[in-house]
Amino acid sequence: MENYRESFSLYRQLVSFGNGRQGLLGIVGQPHDTQFYPDQKSGGYYKQLFIDQVGILDNKKLRNPPNDATCQNCKGHFLGNRPKIDHQNDLKIGTYLEQHFMQFMNEQFNLRSWPFVCERADTERLNMPDFKITDTETGSIVLYFEFKCIFKPFIMVGRKIDNTHCYSHSMTLDGDDKLNKQKQLVYHNGIKDKTVYIYWYDIPCVKGVFWQFCDYVFDYRARAETYSRVRQDGDYRSGRQVGHVDKIYLPLHQMKHFQELLFYLEKNLCVSHR
Repeated sequence: MENYRESFSLYRQLVSFGNGRQGLLGIVGQPHDTQFYPDQKSGGYYKQLFIDQVGILDNKKLRNPPNDATCQNCKGHFLGNRPKIDHQNDLKIGTYLEQHFMQFMNEQFNLRSWPFVCERADTERLNMPDFKITDTETGSIVLYFEFKCIFKPFIMVGRKIDNTHCYSHSMTLDGDDKLNKQKQLVYHNGIKDKTVYIYWYDIPCVKGVFWQFCDYVFDYRARAETYSRVRQDGDYRSGRQVGHVDKIYLPLHQMKHFQELLFYLEKNLCVSHR
C-alpha cells in the first residue's frame, strides 16, 4: 500500500484548502490540540494504526492504543469536556464541512481534467445519499455518497463493545430505522453498486478520509453489535425525538483510503469514455 502516502498527502491538502485550518477551527466546536493538523506524527499513527492493520478480520489482533502523550491528552480533553448535544449547531457545522469537501473534490477533478462534478443529490427524499458525482460529458452519475465527520473518539467504546478500541471503532453511524430506509431506497433505485459512505476522520491520533461501499455497511449492520447511547435533552425538540441514539461503529481497518476513492473514480472515467 505505498499509495497510502498519497492518501495522507490528500488529507493534508483537504485541511489546507480554502480558508484552511483556521477556517475549519472557526466553525468546529471543541477542537483538540491536533485538530486539522496532520503532521509527521499523525502520519506515523496513520501507518501503524490503519495501513499496517488493513484487512484484519479478528479484532483481537488489533494493536492496543499506544497510550502515549497523545492518548493522555485525548482522554483529558474529551473525558473532561462533554458538551450538551445541539443538533441545530451540528447541522450548521455539517453544512460548512460538506461544502468544504465538495469544493475540494471539484478542485481535484479540475486539476486532473476529469469531467466530473460533485454536488448535492436528491434533497427531497432525505434518506437518499447526501451527494452525487456526475460525469458532465455523459450525464451519468458515477457515485453517490453519504458523508460523515468524526472529530471525537469514542474513548470508552472498549468497555461497551468487546475487542474494540477508541482509534479503530469511532466511525459512528445511526443504526436504526434511518439506515433501514436508506438501504431500501438505495436498492429500490438500483444504485447499491455505486453508493458509498465517506468519513472525514480527524481524532488526535488517526486522521484521513476513509470510505466503504454501502453493501459492506449494510452487511456489517446486520451482524454488528449496536450501542444505544444515553439520551440527552438535545435529542428532543418540542417533545419529539430528533436525535438518533442507536449506533454502530464501522471498523477503521476494514475501510478504504482516500487515494482509493480517486482510483475508483478514474476507473469509471476510463470505462465510460472508451
